[in-house]
Amino acid sequence: MKSLETAVSVLKTFISEDGDLSVNDVVERSGLKKSHVSKILSSLRKEGFLEQDPRTRRYSVGVDAFELGTRYIVRSQVARDALPIMRQLVDLCGHSATLSTLRGEHVLHIMAVEGPHFIDGRWRVGNRLPIHATAAGQVMLSFMDAQRRDSILAGLNLTSITDRTITDMSRFRSVLNEVAASGCSTTRGESAPGLAALAVPLLGEEGALDYALGIVLPDPLLDEEDPARIKDWLFASARRLSLKLGASAYPFGTISMEAAG
Repeated sequence: MKSLETAVSVLKTFISEDGDLSVNDVVERSGLKKSHVSKILSSLRKEGFLEQDPRTRRYSVGVDAFELGTRYIVRSQVARDALPIMRQLVDLCGHSATLSTLRGEHVLHIMAVEGPHFIDGRWRVGNRLPIHATAAGQVMLSFMDAQRRDSILAGLNLTSITDRTITDMSRFRSVLNEVAASGCSTTRGESAPGLAALAVPLLGEEGALDYALGIVLPDPLLDEEDPARIKDWLFASARRLSLKLGASAYPFGTISMEAAG
């Protein structure tokens, strides 16, 4: 069991990396002996969970790891129910829709439907972003249990990603209060320059879930369109999905998807 836990910990070092890793990189991140790391990496490569560049000898995530990860989307009730609603939302607003979940102090984008105004930013499926710099992260923090939120905030480093990222904790808490009152978080260039995002919470039978439904769009377009109308489309979509997930009501928004269309 100890060997299995060690192998899993080595594999998880690749979660937060956009590129490939050398043996020494993994040694540095894991704190394990080089000989031990080399054996584990070799075994993971043979099983298809990692790939190794024959020229550089560096490792990256393999196709078997990807295939295993897709099983989550296949079996997830949230993802299955969300997809047709996200497609309709994209048809209405013309912008890309995202479904995100919480992983520790990071937001993970697990599903997206690209709209005609697609912008190639850091929101793409599989990307992990600091919770404080995304609309999805801010909205999930705003609607979670207060004790859990305070525990996360106590250890949170408000790192600056762009010159618009909120790095002051007092201001960040104020933003979370505003999001809790309005039901929607809006960020503009906080995680990537030129990228705007709106996100709302998803509710279930027992309250807020660790999921957020969002829209991403080029930042200049937010000024050219009607943000209130975009929010209502987003609220209507989140209401439909939340009711499917067991919520008895959804307290935000004023129009239905049918009226929006």
